[in-house]
Amino acid sequence: IRYFTPANSPFEVGDDVSIQGFSNSNFNTSSSGHSKRVITEVVRVSAFGEYFQTLAPSGLTPGTAGSAASGRITSATTSIGGFYDGVFVESDHYRDELNQDLSVDFLIGKLTAGGSFDNFCTLNADLTLRRSLVQDSNVATLNYDGTAIANTNPAQYPLQTTYANITLTGEAIGFETPQAKVTGTGFNATTGTTFVADSDFVDVDVVSKRFTKQLAGASTDTSEVFSYGDGSPLEFTVTVREKFDPSNTNKTLTLTIVPSVSPGLAAEQVKKIQCFCFEEQTLAPYEEQEWPIRFYVDSELRDNVNDIYLSYTLFENNRENSMVMHHDS
Repeated sequence: IRYFTPANSPFEVGDDVSIQGFSNSNFNTSSSGHSKRVITEVVRVSAFGEYFQTLAPSGLTPGTAGSAASGRITSATTSIGGFYDGVFVESDHYRDELNQDLSVDFLIGKLTAGGSFDNFCTLNADLTLRRSLVQDSNVATLNYDGTAIANTNPAQYPLQTTYANITLTGEAIGFETPQAKVTGTGFNATTGTTFVADSDFVDVDVVSKRFTKQLAGASTDTSEVFSYGDGSPLEFTVTVREKFDPSNTNKTLTLTIVPSVSPGLAAEQVKKIQCFCFEEQTLAPYEEQEWPIRFYVDSELRDNVNDIYLSYTLFENNRENSMVMHHDS
């Protein structure tokens, strides 16, 4: 059975869909329980427009004509909506989350029967950036009832999801002193004025590197409810930066190097002819350098000195962090 859809519909082969609003009623899935129908083909471009197909349900034969039932808005959705035995039923979608969905999933490898993992991804050895942002929200999706009132303007679809608030959480991985800023047109989707986009960057906890941003209040507050609108996703933008490097350009390191000799009684007998520690060293982003050192040990070194250790402490100018490297002789 072929169902015509608007352009750019989200359906994919393998989707389990519910279908309502057609006459003959056999075109529809049952209104009780979790009835569904599997899409067997999706055609984006044809002489008749965009459509998907399902196997013929009982009571219909291929080629049977159907039309919108009187007073109903025809609909097909991958979501469960409506009431069953007086209790509202809602779910993100019918599709088994373990099934592969090539429209949103991708493969990074395979797990063999023997328990080993074969990775399909080859990492670029030149990748040096290790910063990332992990974000989540306590409410993943918002469900609306499009069948509550016949011929209702979609902007007026009633919200079915309940929540005490909608809060975004984030973790800035690999940052030293992160700052975060949350903006986006999603803040304009409610009439409330309590929760608004950030006008400037906000300091993030430097220990946990985690932050939160409340996007909306309780669903019981009509001013905090996101209207269905045209069904477009709510858009929020999260930007993270280094507090002391906001333009992300301060990458060149100028190092002051302080040498030391251990044991101390051998310090006067170690004579440096050439050493990278004689002057400041500058490193460009991701640059590698070899630093030379030439020295000799004076013959007057005491007999009880068997090992000499040359150490160098590298200080990044204008910063508190330091690195220590050792050279055994």
